Amino acid sequence: RQHWAAVTGGIPPVVTAQSDPTGGITAIRINAGNYRVDVGTDVSGCAYSATPAFDVGGAAAISAQASPDTTDANRVAIRTVTAANAGVDANFHVQVLC
Repeated sequence: RQHWAAVTGGIPPVVTAQSDPTGGITAIRINAGNYRVDVGTDVSGCAYSATPAFDVGGAAAISAQASPDTTDANRVAIRTVTAANAGVDANFHVQVLC
């Protein structure tokens, strides 16, 4: 199964588009540049990727990284950073392939 979301970074982050027609994918901000995207199902055995989203406005990150959330199997950890590797609130796209 494939899950994806477009997220506007900030306080609070907003999922602007997603693969779940019921709106079940949510996002929370932990601190500057650190987010958790909840897919609503166990994605611990899946592959993840994230990219900066320059198409929806807001601060531009130089990169976006995705990794498993070690505290919740339904979530993916996202980090958006500047060229100096500093966390920055920025828009991103996340993809989860299971």
